[in-house]
Amino acid sequence: MIKHWLILGLLLKVMVVNGQQQGLVTQYMYNKVSVNPAYAGNTGQKTITAHLREQWIGIKGAPSLQMVSFDMPFMGSDNGWGLNIKRSSVGISSKTSISGMYAYKIPVTDGFLSFGLEPGIQNFRMNFGDPDLFAYDGIETDESLNGKSVNKNSFLLGFGAYYRNEKAYFGVSIPSFFTTNFDIDQNTIKSGDELQVNLMAGYALEIRDDQMLMIQGFSRYTSSYPLNLDLNATLLLDKKFDIGLGYRIGSGVLANLHKSVSATFGLKITDNVFAACSYDYALSALRYNQIGSFEVMASYRFPGKTPFNPGLNPRFF
Repeated sequence: MIKHWLILGLLLKVMVVNGQQQGLVTQYMYNKVSVNPAYAGNTGQKTITAHLREQWIGIKGAPSLQMVSFDMPFMGSDNGWGLNIKRSSVGISSKTSISGMYAYKIPVTDGFLSFGLEPGIQNFRMNFGDPDLFAYDGIETDESLNGKSVNKNSFLLGFGAYYRNEKAYFGVSIPSFFTTNFDIDQNTIKSGDELQVNLMAGYALEIRDDQMLMIQGFSRYTSSYPLNLDLNATLLLDKKFDIGLGYRIGSGVLANLHKSVSATFGLKITDNVFAACSYDYALSALRYNQIGSFEVMASYRFPGKTPFNPGLNPRFF
């Protein structure tokens, strides 16, 4: 138990002193609208997606993330709107946000370029009255362990751009331009959100009529985590099964460049229902204290008219 809380102490130090990142996901490719508002309406259908991630199973207070996203086109295929609801927690802190999205798409060369905005509101909580929280390393008094709780609200304003053609996509997004500080105490600790930039890209290689290999990458950048990169290769079989492998590198906690490897399995259950699950195996020193990270998602595309992008796999584009 003490070992778990020592690790949690490291996580809280990174969060409180250096700022917080947006939630980490392995299956970003299946829910792009959750990380880039410019994707809203891009599939041409009403779509709702639920996403759950439990990180570092076996460590008490480890990161946890839940998301629900909805998006659809409106007023033709050039406009899209959507909604994101997210909750993330680690240790004694949690963040809950709700945001709306608007995207506008224009044709360029052989593809489409979309721009999106995402205004919203976020609630930040930190419970210093948690009975499991204690001082360690010989510190008899810790000003942060005063039993007080923090409950603060802040505004969000995100931006995104997304380009895609029949074989590739590229996107850039900023979850929020606001870098709000939440004062826990006037003279001690502060916590807040840093400016974060997300980059995503993918390229499709058609092997046969019923097989496609998708190479994808997703990178997150903040001043506290200058390097954070996911690389994924996913094989689509018979337009129904997805089998993927991933590799994550990055700076940050425990200063180990090689973070994890992952395996993902997806299944198109019906024409409108898709589900996927993944498992991450840690490569850093954290692998000795937990059994891995698990992630599941499910999406439903409402029946309607034929999407404006026939021939493209909406799970990737």
